[in-house]
Amino acid sequence: SQVGSQVSQVGSQVSQAGSQGGQAGYQETVTNKNIGQNEIIRKYRIHRLDIVSRLVNELRNQARSGAPERVVQISGQVVYPGEYPLEPDMTLADLVRAAGGLTQTASTFGAELVRLKIEKGQQKLQTETVPLPDGWHTPLRPYDSVNIRPLPGWAERETVVVEGEVLYPGEYRIRPDESLRQFIQRIGGLTERAFIPGVVFSRADLRKKEAQEIKRLTERLQANLASLSLEQSQVDAKSAEAFGKAQALLPRLQSMRPVGRLVIDLAAVLDGKTDVKLRDGDKIYVPRIPQEVTVLGEVQVGTSHLWSPGLSRDDYINRSGGLTNKADEDRIYVVKANGSVVAGARTLWFGSAEQKIDPGDTIVVPVDLTRMRPINLWQ
Repeated sequence: SQVGSQVSQVGSQVSQAGSQGGQAGYQETVTNKNIGQNEIIRKYRIHRLDIVSRLVNELRNQARSGAPERVVQISGQVVYPGEYPLEPDMTLADLVRAAGGLTQTASTFGAELVRLKIEKGQQKLQTETVPLPDGWHTPLRPYDSVNIRPLPGWAERETVVVEGEVLYPGEYRIRPDESLRQFIQRIGGLTERAFIPGVVFSRADLRKKEAQEIKRLTERLQANLASLSLEQSQVDAKSAEAFGKAQALLPRLQSMRPVGRLVIDLAAVLDGKTDVKLRDGDKIYVPRIPQEVTVLGEVQVGTSHLWSPGLSRDDYINRSGGLTNKADEDRIYVVKANGSVVAGARTLWFGSAEQKIDPGDTIVVPVDLTRMRPINLWQ
């Protein structure tokens, strides 16, 4: 039929453009080096979709009582799922060819066929499994819907990247449900210089969540700064100081890059006490044993100091010149090398309790917000 020949012609064009050695894609790439193969495939996909959609809509407009629309649908593991015109004597194999063929993940053992039936004036759906390859010649009817199932247990290529003090760093493909402990054993283990408490484990979906949160906070801060700039009644020394602090925070938020760090206890993982299932996009960095302790925030000079086993948290703060007059000494905290945070503890009789400081720790002295006029940023 004319409809079928048009669909087949468009399908062959797309298949040719999508192949690695497709002449159409090759010629256009040579002619215009600014257009990559993905862009060529995208243009053919849009062109194909437009033609098929117009044909399907035309068939729907021609449908009448007793003459149902000659349209079938295919979904699942085919190159171009969607609705297609039903040609005379069309089979399951013909529909798959019109949809660009099977993907590499398609199961060739069976397909699901959902068929519409009218019984006693009521619409009913009948589902059956068509065995393959014998079922490729199954004739199709109007309203049929076919689903090509994926291979059981199929997983796309998943990789992780490991760097630092491991025997064989690099990018590795991981097995389904492979654990961190199994993976470290597979790559030869850690070197003698590895700093186990300081391992940095980051995850792709956590990086995505952090990016969304950074964007949300940035937009909220921008909106509040715009609002505050119009409030002339709050022009005094303290509000000006708070406004300046908020303005300084904005470019820092905009320049932040999401890390997606997941705090893990690598020592416990290696000992078999706990474990982490790896996912696609995970990144592992094992640093070298550090020698320094860093002090940041409201101190006279934020810097790093050579670690000494006899020095306390306050000793390192004093080596940075002591606290500023804006420091909140009750909320000083320590970021441990593995990413966990230890808040400053206090006792009833002796004030702040001593915290053990290890190599690679970072001591953070926050600003005392009670000394500043509040800016309503977080509603």
